[in-house]
Amino acid sequence: MAEQSEHNWFCSEQQRQEAVNRLLLLPQTGQRAAILRGASGMGRTRVLQQVRSESAQLGIICLLVNLQELACGDVLQYCCSSLARSGSGLSGRNCREELLQEFQLQLRAMAACGKRTLLLLDDLQPQNSDADELLQMLITISNDQLNSLTLVCATTDAVPDALTETVFMPVEIRAMTAAASSAFLLEHLANCGVSEDYLEPADIELLVTAAAGVPRSLMQIGELLQVHAAVWSNESPSTTEVLEILEHLSLASSQNNDPGDQLPRRSA
Repeated sequence: MAEQSEHNWFCSEQQRQEAVNRLLLLPQTGQRAAILRGASGMGRTRVLQQVRSESAQLGIICLLVNLQELACGDVLQYCCSSLARSGSGLSGRNCREELLQEFQLQLRAMAACGKRTLLLLDDLQPQNSDADELLQMLITISNDQLNSLTLVCATTDAVPDALTETVFMPVEIRAMTAAASSAFLLEHLANCGVSEDYLEPADIELLVTAAAGVPRSLMQIGELLQVHAAVWSNESPSTTEVLEILEHLSLASSQNNDPGDQLPRRSA
């Protein structure tokens, strides 16, 4: 696979910073919940990572948990271990009641020092019953002002059932417009040394429509086109080849493969 160019591809700089600023403002204003929404590939995880990075400068205790990497039943254990107090008595595995009690003691200890805790839950699946139960517990904790906990859930467009009766701040990462998508794709190719007239306008429109404004999809399309241009000395792809690239990208996505592992061959 060809070397990728550096690009702030997941969303616009303005949109990213706006989302980060709004999430960082939550604990400072005592708000208890927010939902960060955006389609897969829009950069929710990167926004949360930046929030975690910048929160320390503001004196905010921040915990980031990816629910695709850590089971819902282990989240409380992780939080307690991350905020562990000296002499807390936690060891290995503890029952849920012990963890709930310890977590609230830790939160209140932080609050007594003037610090609010920000808990970021990434890749929340709304239809997951375990996640729904976890959310209900965390919302109960955040609703107690003594705990000084702000909860942020990153998910797709659906609002988790556990939050339907809770006041939360919506923070959205929007899809790129067609014009922005075209500019992004052409900039990426130019940065990789691909000639300006490499793609026909009709093919650009086809590619942009297929990407549906999702930066990650545009990036993957750009990587495939970059390899095609290198192999065929910047000779423009035919519409058939463009369609093959999109088909290949769709297949790789459905199988969780790298789109560049097997590139489509040039039609005879």
